[in-house]
Amino acid sequence: RRSCQTVLQIVVEQLAVLVAPIAPHVAEEVWQNLPYQKATQSIFEKGWVPLNQRFPAYDCSRWQTVIALRSDVNKCIESARQAKQVGASMEAAVCLYTDNPELHRLLESLLGDDRLLSRAVKSNAVDDLRFLTMTSQVKICKSQAELQLECPDFQLTSKDSETGVLVGVRKATGKKCERCWYYCETVGENKLADDLCQRCVDVIHSRNV
Repeated sequence: RRSCQTVLQIVVEQLAVLVAPIAPHVAEEVWQNLPYQKATQSIFEKGWVPLNQRFPAYDCSRWQTVIALRSDVNKCIESARQAKQVGASMEAAVCLYTDNPELHRLLESLLGDDRLLSRAVKSNAVDDLRFLTMTSQVKICKSQAELQLECPDFQLTSKDSETGVLVGVRKATGKKCERCWYYCETVGENKLADDLCQRCVDVIHSRNV
């Protein structure tokens, strides 16, 4: 939800800036009615986005690979689901292995923290394999044997996967957080909110909910 709100904020602000030279009154009215605090009082003080603040160019091949990986993970989860080992995808933990150096670097670049944290350390908290695959835990294995040991029952071979990545699925560890629905071992650690993961506890406390 927060990611969608951020995208909508950026889109509406930049659209207002773009139409300001053509329809100044409309653009100013849009700006004045944005329901949050703006960086400037007027749309005409906003200006164009500086070069050092622009988003990097969209890497189509990178995200096509991520989409294909999600499809591979879903196939493996479906096998576990048919065996009644998992229900929702967030009940699953995923193990991945590839001997392709380029694919391995891509997976490593998207690997998040071991536990759900209110402030992510290893990722930007959005481009995280946990969230991209909608699973509670993701592990990148160093060998095929390690993956088979971690996930002995449900595997998608590299020959059957779109990406060439070997995928394994098992039941996620920890308990289900009643706020975000991800499974995490930190659920229950906080006695004041024993049905929430530590990430959700921190978020709620930071907002004084």
